Amino acid sequence: MTDFLLDNILLVALTAVSGILLLFPSLLKGFGAPSIDTLGATQLINSRKAILVDVRAEGERGAGVIPKSELIPLADIPSRAAGLVAQAQPKGGEAGQVRPIVLVCANGMRSASAARHLKKAGATEVFSLDGGFEAWRQAGLPVTNPRRS
Repeated sequence: MTDFLLDNILLVALTAVSGILLLFPSLLKGFGAPSIDTLGATQLINSRKAILVDVRAEGERGAGVIPKSELIPLADIPSRAAGLVAQAQPKGGEAGQVRPIVLVCANGMRSASAARHLKKAGATEVFSLDGGFEAWRQAGLPVTNPRRS
């Protein structure tokens, strides 16, 4: 067995790296926010007025944006997190539920990072759209041209 490992060290290393890379997205999601599919996201938007935040960069929005989503690039999330958390709270003295925040990016990696910033700022209900913007578009849900939104 040892001879095999030594003779095929490159193959063993490649196999180990491939396994780690396959697991990496799953591991990262656990540190950000729970995933929510497009059906769950639309239910939160319609029933609880969830705040939809698109954290993609400007250049990625050419394919469209989700109507009424707030366009805040990931780099701006740390400075705007407190404002988003405040926006999610029930208005002055009103009894009511906290509005959930649903984060959208291209594939879920950046939304997990944004979720960590929002949780650090005090957000209690933060979700990452599973599959990101592409899943929203493929589900046939509304998409607008970013220049017209």
